[in-house]
Amino acid sequence: MLNKERLTFILKYWFLSRVIIIGISLITINYFPFKPTYPYWQSDLEPLAPRYLWTWAAFDGAHYLRIAKNGYDAYTQVFFPGYPLLIRLLNPIFNNYLLSGLLIANLSFIIFLLGLYSLLLRNWPEKLVQKALKIYLFFPTTFFFNSLYTESLFMCLTVLFFNFLDQKHWFKASIMAFLASLTRVVGIFLGLALLIEWLIKKGSWSIKGIIYFIVSIFGFLSYLLFLKVNFNNPWLFIKSLSLWEKNKFILFPQTFWRYLKMLTMINLGWDKYYLVVLELIAACLFLYLLIISFRKIKWSYFIFSCGCFLLPLSTGTFSSLPRYVLILFPLFIILAELLHKNKSLNLIYWCFSWLMLIINVFLFVSGEFVS
Repeated sequence: MLNKERLTFILKYWFLSRVIIIGISLITINYFPFKPTYPYWQSDLEPLAPRYLWTWAAFDGAHYLRIAKNGYDAYTQVFFPGYPLLIRLLNPIFNNYLLSGLLIANLSFIIFLLGLYSLLLRNWPEKLVQKALKIYLFFPTTFFFNSLYTESLFMCLTVLFFNFLDQKHWFKASIMAFLASLTRVVGIFLGLALLIEWLIKKGSWSIKGIIYFIVSIFGFLSYLLFLKVNFNNPWLFIKSLSLWEKNKFILFPQTFWRYLKMLTMINLGWDKYYLVVLELIAACLFLYLLIISFRKIKWSYFIFSCGCFLLPLSTGTFSSLPRYVLILFPLFIILAELLHKNKSLNLIYWCFSWLMLIINVFLFVSGEFVS
């Protein structure tokens, strides 16, 4: 399905978006002060490469590198092992954990874009598919696909999973879901998506379908077993969330109310106020997209999107939500539809999206938490 023209389109806009992001990062590095708000940059990042490279391993990236090198220590169990394991496996080739991690992330991102184009093209017009990819490539937090984070790898596995599911390659799909659930906790929702597709296409349960489901969530189950054997607590990754104040279940309407109250606080600095606004916009926009996507997208897409969106919303904070929404690929095509129908809305969206992308890259490279 990906002919020369489509491949050229993907690579052209991928290259353009990455040049812009890298350009903003280089300007930030050369002309603005560096005030890191995260640990380990001097001990674990700086010795590995120049700053224009190791800056993309800030915050969570440093934790993934430490896990890849040394294994788990206190409160790092929140980071699932799929990505660090892959970094460790690739490291003997480069003898540099940072370069190994960045290579995995950037190659996974390109494969994700190729797979996403093929996947969406089966159900939507090509103009909308191309618009959805442009939204992805210039989204305010798209730079995380460059970074030493799990977004690229998880989305690569996810689109491969749904492509295999469309082609009724159940075993291949379950293997992709297995790897995804070893990479992020929300990978378990791919297992639910597989069950939904099995029921729709087969019409009833079967032993084979149950086996595929178990395989699809076995990455998650194997991590629970690892935590039980090594730390005597299979749910330690939930307890580890306490460091980020995300280990409590709270109904998300309460979180919306909390954020609205935060907007009236005059003692917030501009950067904190900006972050509150960014997180609230992400929550409102994607909640709206999720609601209107009902009956517009496949049930498997909808179940996956609901799980991946509502799970972080139930932690009592929208922190990191502008990054988490990157995995909600079915909602990006719905957003593309909305913008395609309304030129004024399209103009407003792109103005804010570009502005926020510039600010977010600047903050991230400067050492400030963004998402």
